[in-house]
Amino acid sequence: MKLTDEQEAFLQKLASGGAAEARRNNLPVSAMLACACQETSFGTHGVFLQTNNPFHLQKWPWVLYPTSAGSLRIRTNVAPPGVPEVWRVTFFNTAPDLPDAVRQWCEWILHYGEADGPPGNENPHFKQVAVPAAKAKRDRLLALRDKPVEFADNLLLVGFGNSVQSHLYSKCITDNSLTRFDDPLYSQF
Repeated sequence: MKLTDEQEAFLQKLASGGAAEARRNNLPVSAMLACACQETSFGTHGVFLQTNNPFHLQKWPWVLYPTSAGSLRIRTNVAPPGVPEVWRVTFFNTAPDLPDAVRQWCEWILHYGEADGPPGNENPHFKQVAVPAAKAKRDRLLALRDKPVEFADNLLLVGFGNSVQSHLYSKCITDNSLTRFDDPLYSQF
């Protein structure tokens, strides 16, 4: 499927703003791009338009990682596709710009399970604790850093998408030749 001009513009803007941050954290640029493109429908989804964060990072404001300048309470459907909708008001991280949003994506992955653990606790007075099972999932994902398509396919290990949607990240990489952005010699970014 060929990208529309608007989709390609979103992809290029995200790559120019965030590729360096993903590389600095040794995470595949193509997986970052695919995650953002799928989460926001290439920059058109309402949550992104409100938060300027293309990763739809949901966390309680008092949870340590990823750090953000703020959050917004937004009513959203939290049910997976194919089942009746379940609407809740939840917190979404905001970002002042795309490089900061990518930094948050990196922190989400690199610190997954270290503080409060998924799905997090609504009580800000509870001590934040590490969750060994969540950290093990994160480590399984990080072992795939040098395999961008597999990395993208396994983002569900750290809370992105679900088993029904997870293949959409890797499909976005292959359908749009996003691995070109992983090459450190790719001169544009």
